[in-house]
Amino acid sequence: MAGSTIADSTSLDLSAERSIVTAWVYSPEVDVPVLLKVENSNDGTQFAEVLVTTTKANEWEMLTFDFTDLNQGELSEAITYDKKSLFFDFGNVGSDKVFYWDNVRLEGDGLAEQPMPESYPVSDTGQPLLGNPQYQAISYGAWRSDTRASGDLVPSVSDHVEDMKILNAMGIKVVRTYNTQGFIGTDGKSNTENLLEAIRQLKDEAAADGNSFEMYVMLGVWIDANNAWTGEPIDSSVDSPNNALELAKAKELALAYPDIVKVIAVGNEAWLIGLPRIRFILQSS
Repeated sequence: MAGSTIADSTSLDLSAERSIVTAWVYSPEVDVPVLLKVENSNDGTQFAEVLVTTTKANEWEMLTFDFTDLNQGELSEAITYDKKSLFFDFGNVGSDKVFYWDNVRLEGDGLAEQPMPESYPVSDTGQPLLGNPQYQAISYGAWRSDTRASGDLVPSVSDHVEDMKILNAMGIKVVRTYNTQGFIGTDGKSNTENLLEAIRQLKDEAAADGNSFEMYVMLGVWIDANNAWTGEPIDSSVDSPNNALELAKAKELALAYPDIVKVIAVGNEAWLIGLPRIRFILQSS
């Protein structure tokens, strides 16, 4: 009946009002008794324990331990419950059964009521764009080759027009881009600039026919650490000189297309690339 003590010395603030602890467990059998014991690490006589049983075999389930329904011990706000142990198959002689546990947590009273924002991005008709199932979004890259380079490989306005019509027909109304500059096409414009111009054309054409075309952009701003992608040693404490240019271009495009650019996502690819290449602290005045 040896228990598994959790390597965490944080005291549980158990009380009659906040008495629920949950844990995810994986058991080879149903009806296996599982005991959760919490105690004062400096005084073993101060403890509380709850016994429950598993209901599933060979799959994960969440067990709930209610410390207002004790097996033994005492529930008291005066006790420091800083030692927590789980005992699987409690009360039975040890065997070769294997159990797993994860994510033991003291449940709270739920989320507090969230404040409503005073302003938020909206559609042409005034509908909220974020968190609205009527405005499905997708990460969008228009490259039609497996090579990204300046020149005739950069997607043109007509390429984007074709894509936007397809996405709109699929019910997509928001696209998220990756950078504001990037590679430059033969027309002297970047991929992102061509995208915004394509959406502008589609909106204008629809309006001329008395219709509407909805497509909005979450404008990605690519952020790097100094020397990223150069082959030189990366300095994560210093911004890439290109970061300021990315931000400046984002402001320029947002001002030029205010009815299309609704959100600016700075460093939206940072976590996907990895910490060594990114400087996360952006200083602004």
